[in-house]
Amino acid sequence: MTDLKALVERIEGASEGSWALDWAIHLRDGLDGKGMYGSHPYYTASLDAAMQLVPEGCGWIAAWGQIRAEEQMGGARITRNARFIGHHANYDVIAEADAATPALALCAASLRARILKGSDDE
Repeated sequence: MTDLKALVERIEGASEGSWALDWAIHLRDGLDGKGMYGSHPYYTASLDAAMQLVPEGCGWIAAWGQIRAEEQMGGARITRNARFIGHHANYDVIAEADAATPALALCAASLRARILKGSDDE
């Protein structure tokens, strides 16, 4: 899991999405690829691609903005057990992450959820 934790830290520290991070995520998941310059989803630049990393059975929230000046601009949560009471949703937060963009934050939160759920194979 050390490699996965290090990858999460790299994602959270990135200023923007990159093919190098996308490829590291792709390889980490043992996903089929066509080489360093082959095709793989742009996980760190696209919310559509980052959604593929959310653990099965979980929900997610990602947004732009910051509450405090020292915070990053993107934030994400991985959730489960959503319960709706009227117009309000209650849910259990599995993992959270802040990063430069919502896509980066969703990638980091999804990988962190895998660590916390113990679904990492290492």
